[in-house]
This record gives sequence, structure tokens and C-alpha cells, in this order.
Amino acid sequence: MSLYAITRAGERPRLFAECASAEEAQRRCGDGEVAIPTTEAGDFVASADGRALIPYDFPLAIQKVARWNAVKVRRAAVAGGGVPTPFGTVDSDDGSLAKISGASLAAMMAQATAAPFSIDWTMADNAVARLDAAGMITMGQSVMAHVGAAYARARVLRDAVEAAADAEALAAIDIGTGWPPN
Repeated sequence: MSLYAITRAGERPRLFAECASAEEAQRRCGDGEVAIPTTEAGDFVASADGRALIPYDFPLAIQKVARWNAVKVRRAAVAGGGVPTPFGTVDSDDGSLAKISGASLAAMMAQATAAPFSIDWTMADNAVARLDAAGMITMGQSVMAHVGAAYARARVLRDAVEAAADAEALAAIDIGTGWPPN
């Protein structure tokens, strides 16, 4: 048996669990949690990348940096983790965002000149959606609204992190909720 900390990046462990394997430890994890092997239970925080435990006795300024890094990790996961649209969920990684922006611009140009526009868009589940100009523009607007909402949530959390007066107030900031759904 080995000891694992069940936690989220940048957060204190939710629990320490004795498990027979890393797979068993991972099964005990909730959404967004990781299992980090450790030799002792104690007062730790998970690193920003969720790969290591760090003693939780850092100065408040350092704790704020770790918490903000955890927010940025969550923001990237939400913004880049797919976006629900009226046509289904679409990929939203950086490459997909560039393609969606380009196709949305082409659709707007076609609309402005009364030119025909049609595109077959492969969705996140590999289904194909045939979109006209209005549909492509709607998809682009949906994606940009989602990404904008993720960044807006992160700004609210950044303000809360900066305003935290002590470690307890910082730990009380819920960085796991309030995000737009993927």
C-alpha cells in the first residue's frame, strides 16, 4: 500500500488515502483532482501543475502566486476544453480558435457581399455540421462568448486572490465553480 494525496492543482489535499496502486488512487479522485504519491500526510499544497506536494508554510505572497497559477490552469482547461454551440460541442484549442475565427470572418465577408457560403465543420465528437454564413457566425460568437466568460471568471478570481488578507481567506476562494460549462 502507498499513500496518496487527493487534490487539485494549487490546492490543499482533500484527503490522504492508502491505495494499492496509482489506478486505485485515481479512482478516488473527483472531477479535476489528481492523486499525488507521498510518504506522509501533512499540511501541503499541490503544485500548480498538480504533480507534486509542497509544504504549506509559504509566505502569503507565494501562496497567492500558487493560487493564481491554479486559476490560470483551470482557465486554460475551460477555454480550451470544448465549447457547446447550437450545433454541438466544438473544439476550442488554440488551433481550432484560429480556424473558427477565420471561417467566421469568411462568413461575414460572404454575408456582406451577398455571396454564398457553406462549410462542413467537424465537431468535437467528429460529427459534421453543415453551416451557412449565419451558422458559422453563430458558432464563432458562441466560442468567443465562452472564452470571454472563462477569462472573466479568472479575473474575478484574480481579484479575490489579490484581496485575500491571509492564508485562510486564500484557501476559501472556490476556484472550481462559476466557470462556463464545456
